[in-house]
Amino acid sequence: MKASTIFSIVLGTLAALWMPSTASAAPYGKFNQSHLDWKITETKYFRFYATDQSPNTLAYLTQIADDTFEKLNAFYGWEPEDKIGVTILGYTSYANGFAEFGKDRITIFPTAPDFHNRSRKPWLDGVFTHELSHVISLNVA
Repeated sequence: MKASTIFSIVLGTLAALWMPSTASAAPYGKFNQSHLDWKITETKYFRFYATDQSPNTLAYLTQIADDTFEKLNAFYGWEPEDKIGVTILGYTSYANGFAEFGKDRITIFPTAPDFHNRSRKPWLDGVFTHELSHVISLNVA
């Protein structure tokens, strides 16, 4: 066996051992604001976690999520074991998002009301599609 193959196996094993194996419900970690009233909304492929702070973001994402998944997944053909979790954090002062492909989870920090985007598509479409592409493509890889 080549040294590079052995190194890859050892590195992969260490990475798997390092990753937590327990499932947790969103919100999680430092984002768990237990004093807020978290609600769960489900679509065909997604489970959304949100508070009353982001009703427009939740409504918009639930409208586009399943179609976005089907368009992206037409190429990959990935079948998730469960619904993909999407946490919408409406109490931050910045716009961003991240994906955790090993947990099939996306976190969205909605935009501030004065956010200006120079794209042809709304910012929320772009960030959701971007983070979802990580979840799908890295699960297939």
